[in-house]
Amino acid sequence: MPNWCANHITIEGPKEKVKDLYDVAMNGDGLLSAMCPIGKWDYNDAISSWGTKWDVSLHETNMEFVDSGSSGVIHGYFESAWSPPEQACLNYLEKNQDMHIELHYYEPAMDFCGILNEGTIKISEQHIDFWKKDPAGIEIDNHFDVQGMLEEMVEEEQQQALGTPPDLISNI
Repeated sequence: MPNWCANHITIEGPKEKVKDLYDVAMNGDGLLSAMCPIGKWDYNDAISSWGTKWDVSLHETNMEFVDSGSSGVIHGYFESAWSPPEQACLNYLEKNQDMHIELHYYEPAMDFCGILNEGTIKISEQHIDFWKKDPAGIEIDNHFDVQGMLEEMVEEEQQQALGTPPDLISNI
């Protein structure tokens, strides 16, 4: 059973192109296959082409297409297995330079989060100020409430320490 990586994605570009991508993803194997086809699924091909092993079914997400006049937008939330689909996004953008993708991802069990094109951040190495003052930290926190998760962890650790008998704490 994989760890699930939370993802918020926004894909924006010419309306017809975005609508076609959305329709192919809805009627085909999924979003990643629509962005970066690999043919018959193969684990190694999926990892190298998408950055994650399974496709993203739009039928199992809250992603939607929005008509914004001359541009179109696909946006929403989905989960991917173990890691974000960064490579699918990068491969798609390389071939579609008139498109723009924002991808924010968060995998607390594996201690990482990040933003496409800005890199991955090790959560445990960041001081709380990072989530309050750094533009990338603020942006990720706005998507996933990392500060809230960290506050819950500290609270749990304090409760656990308070519940530990003194003779287990002391080396006397």
